[in-house]
Amino acid sequence: MRWIEEGEHVAITMRRKIVARLVPEKAPIRRNAPVPDFDSISQRILGAKKFRGNIVDMEREGYDS
Repeated sequence: MRWIEEGEHVAITMRRKIVARLVPEKAPIRRNAPVPDFDSISQRILGAKKFRGNIVDMEREGYDS
């Protein structure tokens, strides 16, 4: 098993014929997703309008706790 963990391919034979092969498992490919450009998305949806302050806090002020 150590050979396989180190990357070695092992052939299992029966009467001098290969009946199986053991190969190391490939590591999963990790891909980083691109980060969306939230500023351009916001500008496209809302235009040049900029919000000041925390909108959530402003909305919560109208509700009783």
